[in-house]
Amino acid sequence: MKKRILFILCVLILTTVGCSNGQELISYDHNELSKELKKEGIEVKVPTQFPMVVENYEIQLPPHESIWG
Repeated sequence: MKKRILFILCVLILTTVGCSNGQELISYDHNELSKELKKEGIEVKVPTQFPMVVENYEIQLPPHESIWG
């Protein structure tokens, strides 16, 4: 029983240390990045806006969530 608790404690400690390496997330200014990419001659291939507009929709419940069930 003691070995099991010690093992779980070691896994928790190693996971905490491994996941908290002190690096912060990097944020980018999209407009500035686009300008720099165009200056370098790199064409952006990922769309920046949703490519279509939803004009009409209809909500249908799955058979197991019907209003009669």
